Amino acid sequence: MARSYPKGSSWAPAVASPARVDVKASRVVSRDAMTGPPLHTAIDHALTRWKGTTGRKLENSGITVDDSNNLLNINDLQVSGNIQVSGNIYLGNAGADQITINAQTLALPNGLNMDSNTFVIDSTNNRIGINSASPSHALTIVGAISSSAGATFGHNTFVTSDFFVSGNVGVGGVTSPSYGIDLPNTTANRGQIRANSFVTYSSFKLKKDITQIENPLEKINKLVGVDFTWKSDDTKDIGFIAEDVGKVLPEIVDYEDNGVDAKSLNYSRLTALLVEGIKKQSLKISKQEKEIEDLKNQIKIIFDNLKN
Repeated sequence: MARSYPKGSSWAPAVASPARVDVKASRVVSRDAMTGPPLHTAIDHALTRWKGTTGRKLENSGITVDDSNNLLNINDLQVSGNIQVSGNIYLGNAGADQITINAQTLALPNGLNMDSNTFVIDSTNNRIGINSASPSHALTIVGAISSSAGATFGHNTFVTSDFFVSGNVGVGGVTSPSYGIDLPNTTANRGQIRANSFVTYSSFKLKKDITQIENPLEKINKLVGVDFTWKSDDTKDIGFIAEDVGKVLPEIVDYEDNGVDAKSLNYSRLTALLVEGIKKQSLKISKQEKEIEDLKNQIKIIFDNLKN
């Protein structure tokens, strides 16, 4: 039978395992003893006396316990050692309650699942899931993402569903994109886009003031195709000088704020000019072929007359 030491006794025997406090009787019940200063001395300082009959409050301690020895309330609790709890812990009872953790490291050896997969930490694989119980990548998000302050991804990002962005997207190191998708000016792969095809809006319902391109051959003749070397990596290439093209087709050149230095050239828009140029050239060739045929017939008639 366990021995009892009423409050105020001056000695507690030293044994191996921890003791417990019977808060209803305000006494120390020793299963075994413990070393160090008398246990009752520490308890006397913390649990001065009981008052009331139900919902007993340990005066000067901020602790309230019910008649079943359930801990109902702790106003302020400061612990310098470890706390081990085998049951559930409920923190806060109002929407304004907050939890503050000042520790630099928070260990979650068994991971964490908050509010039925709303936020999941997979500590085994070092992954985080949002609306995903089993995240398959460092960050796995199931559902829409909305960010008014932008987002930065430092490595490959895999998207298995729709991905909506209301602003511009910088790829390959572009941190201040000025286009819907902005890649760096490099001939390396990170400056290129590969796809099966590229489609653009082109319905007449979206356009007005529609006219056929005038003098396409004259405009083509003013364009100069050049061989050149990129300064960034000494790669050989062919193309146009955007500033020169802008003098002929300003609508397909995008300029810096100074209005002089070109930022980019929309090569795809040259297709319409080239098509109209080919059509004009084709008409010209057809006309010349007819004239040649007529001249050949006239020459034949002349030769036939000379023979006679």
